[in-house]
Amino acid sequence: MCRVLAYIGPEIPVASLLLEPDNSLIKQSLDPELHPLLQLAGWGFGAWSEHLLKPEEPFRYRRPMAAFYDDNAEGMIPSLQASTLLAHVRAASYNAGTVLADENCHPFSMEGTPWIVAQNGSLPNWQLLQRELLTHCKDEYLEQMRGTTDTEFLYVLLISLLKGDSDEDVQAGFEEMLKVILQAMKKLDLVDLAKLKMALVSPNRIIGVNYGLGH
Repeated sequence: MCRVLAYIGPEIPVASLLLEPDNSLIKQSLDPELHPLLQLAGWGFGAWSEHLLKPEEPFRYRRPMAAFYDDNAEGMIPSLQASTLLAHVRAASYNAGTVLADENCHPFSMEGTPWIVAQNGSLPNWQLLQRELLTHCKDEYLEQMRGTTDTEFLYVLLISLLKGDSDEDVQAGFEEMLKVILQAMKKLDLVDLAKLKMALVSPNRIIGVNYGLGH
């Protein structure tokens, strides 16, 4: 499975979150006890800091390779600090159909929304469900899609349904997203077990959702 780390608080070195702890996210991606499930499909993070030249925007790094094998990590991360961070290591099926590309690594970010997103979960048959779900997506976000993952599409669907950025708006948006997904599953006779574990992060805010569909 994928792994997600989110942080808000005082400005601290990013290395203290991603590199230095014995159970850091990068070290977790190479856990010998879970060798068959190593997160080899990529990793990334988004971080906000008042010391960035554009502090209102996240510094975002993504690379389609195992986090523990990324030679950029130890050279770049010690130079960064953050007050808000979202990081992710990606697990994916080990077959020729898995697309390893920057565009498929989390977290995802788009212009027009303060939120970035990462997920540990999956939406089966999401390509087919798009027949019903695309009508709920705004063109301004669809045009920014670059990858081939269910998470990026769910991100587009969610931010298209948001009526604002308050906690109540986000909760209502998630509830509406789950509603339209279930409706699409039933209409297309594609009801299946879906586990949506999403982290939605913006400066000084973290919202997490853990929900199952199709039980």
